[in-house]
Amino acid sequence: MNEKIPVFARVCAGLLIGAACAGYFVYAQFFAEKPWVLTVFHVNSFSSRLEPSREALTAGGVNITAETGGAAILKSELDSLGAYSGRKPAILLSTGMPYDTLSPFYGSYHGEAEAAAYNSICFDALLPGREAYEEGSGFADFASRLGVSGKCAPSVLSGDTSGDSMPMSAVRYKAFEKNGRKIGVIALHAEGKASGKGEPVPADELSAVSRTAETLRKKGIGVIIIASDGDLAAAKQAARKIREADAVVSSGDTILGNDFRDLGLPSEGPYPLTVRRADGSMACVSLAGRSAEILGELRLRLDSDGNVLSCGGSPHLMLNGSIMVEDSGDKNDEVRRAVARHIYADLLKPDRALSETVAKYSSSIPGNRSERITESRGLYCSMGDRSLRCLKSSADPTASGLGTLLGKAMLKAVPEADIALLNGGALHRSMYAGPVTAGMLQDMIPEDDTLVLMDLSGAELVGSLRALYAGIKEGYPASAQSLACGSGIRFSVGNGLTLGNFEVSTGGAWHPVRPEASYRVVTLLSLARGQHGWGPLVRGRKARDTGIMARLAFRKFLEGEKITPQVETREMVMQPERGGK
Repeated sequence: MNEKIPVFARVCAGLLIGAACAGYFVYAQFFAEKPWVLTVFHVNSFSSRLEPSREALTAGGVNITAETGGAAILKSELDSLGAYSGRKPAILLSTGMPYDTLSPFYGSYHGEAEAAAYNSICFDALLPGREAYEEGSGFADFASRLGVSGKCAPSVLSGDTSGDSMPMSAVRYKAFEKNGRKIGVIALHAEGKASGKGEPVPADELSAVSRTAETLRKKGIGVIIIASDGDLAAAKQAARKIREADAVVSSGDTILGNDFRDLGLPSEGPYPLTVRRADGSMACVSLAGRSAEILGELRLRLDSDGNVLSCGGSPHLMLNGSIMVEDSGDKNDEVRRAVARHIYADLLKPDRALSETVAKYSSSIPGNRSERITESRGLYCSMGDRSLRCLKSSADPTASGLGTLLGKAMLKAVPEADIALLNGGALHRSMYAGPVTAGMLQDMIPEDDTLVLMDLSGAELVGSLRALYAGIKEGYPASAQSLACGSGIRFSVGNGLTLGNFEVSTGGAWHPVRPEASYRVVTLLSLARGQHGWGPLVRGRKARDTGIMARLAFRKFLEGEKITPQVETREMVMQPERGGK
């Protein structure tokens, strides 16, 4: 029959069939499901940071200070990145504690102010830190304030809903649908430190989360995100061991993003990290540190089945544009432009409505937090400040210029004392160049002890310090906040936290500590009671409470003075894990 069809007709038919096939192929390719991107915005340990904090940074090799973070800046950043537009799939996560019980906001409003910020920012899910599980944490009370007046509220994630500290609404996992995509977020709890086998996440916790992830997959959940309260090691372990995990977002304080080093901030690697498992599958790992000063923007590129094809994104250091050049004390346009060009730094205007909400709470806190106390001409580091600026300012990673300054204030407040001793953890924030306000001072010393005076012989003083460091030795560096700082005494610390070369300052010069001599020591009431590992200091000793508050003593010392860092302010000579002097 085909022989009777003209040749030209057969050719035309072939061309038509070919065109139809080609057209179908193009149609199928065009409409076939293509890789898609899920964005995960995340912050770590909001910690009552409703107002901006001042941070010491570098820009173009110049030392600067800048105001970072705060609730209103965070919301402005999320808005600028399209988190609220709804055009693309996005999840907003908060990991770590939303409040700090030592914060004046929490002290005055017991979580109401922080909950108001969360109600405005509109996180999808919240995984609290370990503190939320402690008796008397007040977390359930905070959670009960979320979503009031019909406003958005995050789902509270928890692997353990027992006890009064967690709300009844807490769940192990929560499923979300974003732009037609089904996404599951699962809580994973890690131990405070690695176990004997070096694994920070217990095997039973990994098994429980793995089973939950498998269940969600069977229910058609295409993407699984693990929200962890562990550190970077825990996040990597979870990414390796949990086959169904597409991403692990952790609340560890480590910063990821190598370019942060250009700003004088430490980084433990690129942002994000990619973990490839033995079967070839991948998972993304990201952390956001520094108490809501950094917003993580994790972008997962996934295939139609929800498998990770690549990990991308960027962390954002949120600045409100107030930048001061330390050398001149002036705002410098060139430095400002250098910061604005930085890949991780974003200069933003705070969200107006949330700024007004924060201002309402701040104005009702007892005392004027904005009151100016003094002007600092340089950087004084607290012992816990791990920024590159502070590490570079001293070869000793545990030295505390700010601790020495507070020690001087304690000696001025109690002039009959020869030596001032305190623990590094007593100071929660560093002092940066520029104005020092009452609010900043309160943030530096949130736990306001009274000063006490005690008499110790030279032998008792040296023996107490040796015993203190022997107790810290096993837990170092986790127990580094118990290390001593202060004024009027110095000593060297060699390998293994072994102390030596004890000297005291008398008559304007340094002299060896004499075992038979009597020394009057001013310290904090909590330390005199043996707290924070300082039990050896008070064995068989009596302390007289002076009634003088440490914060007030520091304020009086600073008032009306322009503080300039000098070499002698760092009196404590400490060199842990190095050769002693």
